[in-house]
Amino acid sequence: MNIEKKKEKSYLAHFILPSFFGVVAFLVPFTYQGRRRTFVIHLSSLLYDSLQTYWPALMAGLLVLAALLTCWITLWQPAWIKKYPWLVAVGTTTPLWLCIRCIGAFLGLVAFIGWGKEFFPASLYNQQEGVLFDLLPVLLANLLCGLLFSPLLIDFGLLEFVGVPMNRVMRPLFQLPGKAAIDCLASWVGDGTIGTIISLQAYEKGDYTAKEASTVITGFSAVSITFCTVLLGRLQLTDYFGSFYFTVVMSGLVAAIVIPRIPPLSWIKEVYINGKSQKSSEQPTNQTHTWRKGLSVALQKAKKNGSLIYYCQKVAISWLELIISTLPSVMAIATVSFLLIELPYIKVLLQFVGKPFAFLLHWADIPGAERASETLFVGFFDMLIPSTMINTLQGHEYEITRFIIGALSVVQLIYISELGPILLGSKLKLTFKTLFLVFLIRTLITLPVIVGCAKIAFSYA
Repeated sequence: MNIEKKKEKSYLAHFILPSFFGVVAFLVPFTYQGRRRTFVIHLSSLLYDSLQTYWPALMAGLLVLAALLTCWITLWQPAWIKKYPWLVAVGTTTPLWLCIRCIGAFLGLVAFIGWGKEFFPASLYNQQEGVLFDLLPVLLANLLCGLLFSPLLIDFGLLEFVGVPMNRVMRPLFQLPGKAAIDCLASWVGDGTIGTIISLQAYEKGDYTAKEASTVITGFSAVSITFCTVLLGRLQLTDYFGSFYFTVVMSGLVAAIVIPRIPPLSWIKEVYINGKSQKSSEQPTNQTHTWRKGLSVALQKAKKNGSLIYYCQKVAISWLELIISTLPSVMAIATVSFLLIELPYIKVLLQFVGKPFAFLLHWADIPGAERASETLFVGFFDMLIPSTMINTLQGHEYEITRFIIGALSVVQLIYISELGPILLGSKLKLTFKTLFLVFLIRTLITLPVIVGCAKIAFSYA
């Protein structure tokens, strides 16, 4: 009997300690060197700053290495590699993604060495904002640190412990299991990219159905609070942070409630990665013992995964997948996206699509409505492009316009330059068409809410 109690205490420690450190790492912001961020974001910033001089060379080397490994594993399939199924899974891909990884490596090498400046746009070689020099280093630093601690949230029972009692809130509002509450909060408080990776890992472990994972990723993977302050600085609106973040939260919640109930997300099947349908046991009705039941399920999870060796293997495989699969895809797709946005006929098309919304903005008496309508859909390529475009409207009378476009760029969530490659190359198999449709629907739903909140905020300013 004493032995059994000792085992239970051991499992309890395996659940409590990792879960506590996971919550602290992802959900508890604190001030360090004048910046208020979560531990994971602080750590990623330190990593980024400490390697700032070496990032371009490191990125180019990793991109080439990833392409060579993918070609070797996919095309030659050496016999010895069958002993390592995880390496086969990471390195083996389809012909399309093999080409994308090779293109990413080629573009990274071109940008680093400075070749072909007469053939490629200057944005490829931009030392401040180019994909190789800015986007990839920030993304890698964030994801390395996020993946280091994400098992603390996923693998030791925290999702199960919170999930059972939180079902009553998450199911009716967002059509999500209660366990998604932690994931959604981590995405919202920490960083959208890290939240996306957590959601994909939860899906691959069988914690979410395809629809649930898609709903979390396309509904809650917002940029961090810290990044919102950076964006407001670019827009010269730092005095409006409270109103701005309230607007982001309100419009984001409206979208998160509505979008899972309509196509294309409503068409995604409620099946797990192994093909099984959603379990009815995930929707408990007995209110008395929900926390006790949650603890019981959590302890079973901690018992299964409470191993340091398992933890280290999980992190190592996640890092390898990030380097081999994600980085070259981001380099290729983000570069092509930025090149497309510079083409004159793409700009004309985006202006044409945004024209109908100029009437809404005119009706709401928003100054610079024509210019604002031109920025509504460019955020699909990258979230900073709308704020850069709208910043041409200077002056006090245009503050509300910059406010609206800035908030919209945050809640649109889906940016093909960053999240696109991660999602398109994942086992979740969200298509480009689905991502674009969700982006359009989010824009349609959130824009009226944002305009309404902005009018109220500026009427009392």
